[in-house]
Amino acid sequence: MINYHVVLADDDVSITKGLCDILKTHFPDRFILHCASSGVELRALLCRVPAALVITDIKMPGLTGLDCLRFIREQRLACEVILLSGYDDYALIRQAFRLNVADYMLKPVHIESLVRLVSELLPRLEGRVFAPARDDSPQPLAVQAAPYFDIPVAEPLSEDALCEALERFVRAVQRMDADAADKALLDFFTGNDGSVLDEQATKNMLIRHVYLLMERIPAMIHIIAENKLTHYDAVSSIKNLPTLSQLHKRLSDTFRHNVGMLQQNTEKRDQHLVAQAKAYIAEHYMENPSLEDVAGMLHITPGYFSTLFRQLSGVTFREYLRKERIEQAQRLILEGSCRLYEIAERVGYQNTSHFNRAFKAVTGVTPSIWAVHHKARIR
Repeated sequence: MINYHVVLADDDVSITKGLCDILKTHFPDRFILHCASSGVELRALLCRVPAALVITDIKMPGLTGLDCLRFIREQRLACEVILLSGYDDYALIRQAFRLNVADYMLKPVHIESLVRLVSELLPRLEGRVFAPARDDSPQPLAVQAAPYFDIPVAEPLSEDALCEALERFVRAVQRMDADAADKALLDFFTGNDGSVLDEQATKNMLIRHVYLLMERIPAMIHIIAENKLTHYDAVSSIKNLPTLSQLHKRLSDTFRHNVGMLQQNTEKRDQHLVAQAKAYIAEHYMENPSLEDVAGMLHITPGYFSTLFRQLSGVTFREYLRKERIEQAQRLILEGSCRLYEIAERVGYQNTSHFNRAFKAVTGVTPSIWAVHHKARIR
């Protein structure tokens, strides 16, 4: 079996790492992988490696993915090219296909789509002769890597203060307050110049607080797991992004996204809880269930349940229960088979006078007058 050379290029190191993981997992021992973090590095790799497949971001500093694709076509290289982009830009897509790109994929990359596309390309590679490009261009000057701690700091924070900033960040995410979470992250990054925490210690502290978030907010476990190998993969970003300024922007974007997902999930859960409560009331209204009974059935505190029910129903729990019982009483009155005191008992009122007052509070009239208006007979 031929082991094809694959070149992966993106200025976001976490993206190339994610692509490597996907290809290693789904095509074990099939590819020899090479990574570049810029268009200049990609072009240099193409001059050294007999690439069969190139997967590159379309927008990179220096040379873009399209520039490198033009270079590939000028050199008549036999490789296939997949372009990646975070933007659904028709003009770019049109340029890419004019240069005979194999396909164009939006980020975050859908794993199954990428695996399917690579699987379809493999038969097209058979029988081709792959060779490095000829590089006739002047060699670029070596670019010095940017320092990790690249954010100006007026006054470095102590380790305890940096840790407290991340604690505030965690508490803000718990409250689903994206602005407060952003402010806490900003305090951490603008107070860290590397004099107290070195690069590895900074990464360790950040990762520790990501796991603390998952411990305190179980719903965040699913959200973070869903984001693996995407732009919003927090742990991969912490481990792989080369500078603090890039990491700050990425984590800010990531947790604004995560807080939004958490709000959506919480809203769906709360709506489901209230629906469960209403279903329980519909089945047990005659037993006069208490707010504490229903909250216990839902495994939430009575205070939280009371607030939640009013917010989503527009009425208090007691008002809703009373309305449900009176609506059932109206149905029994229309059936005409029960006496008034029997109807009161069947809907949970042991005292007829209490039943009359409740009925009038909901309908504006007593049960007897309501029956007359609706031409119903009370025995």
